[in-house]
Parts: sequence; C-alpha cells; structure tokens
Amino acid sequence: MVWGVLYGLSMIPLIMRAQANPDAAPPAVFWIAMILSVIPIMYMLLVGLYGLWGALRTWQGRDFRYLLIGGWLERSGLWSAA
Repeated sequence: MVWGVLYGLSMIPLIMRAQANPDAAPPAVFWIAMILSVIPIMYMLLVGLYGLWGALRTWQGRDFRYLLIGGWLERSGLWSAA
C-alpha cells in the first residue's frame, strides 16, 4: 500500500516536470517507490510458493494447515481434515 501511494504521488511531479523540461530527472520519491516495489514483488513470490507447497503436500496425501488461519479454520468447523 505504501508503494502504491508513493508511486502515485511520484507521478504528479513527474508529469509536471516532463511538461516543463522533458530532460529533467525524475523526483526522488519516484526512485523510492521503485526501490520499495521489491517488497510487494517478494510478497507475491512468497505467497505463490507457499500455495504451491501446500498444493504439493495435499497432493501427496499429507495434511496441510495454513500458517496464520489454519488453527482458526479447524476450531470454527469451517474446514476439517477428512
């Protein structure tokens, strides 16, 4: 969310600078947003790998429980191991 806000805010001065001086360098907040873009990309990669790991374990016939909500799902009765 922070990355999205910084990226959006960096577009305003970037557009204004491009109109006034097309050869001007992007503002500092633009580079901060680009560097912070690593965080959501790494998060998406980790979530995808965790999902693949869970799929592999269940395909092998093993139990898999989600790290944060697995216990809650079992206690609530919404999901039960067969």
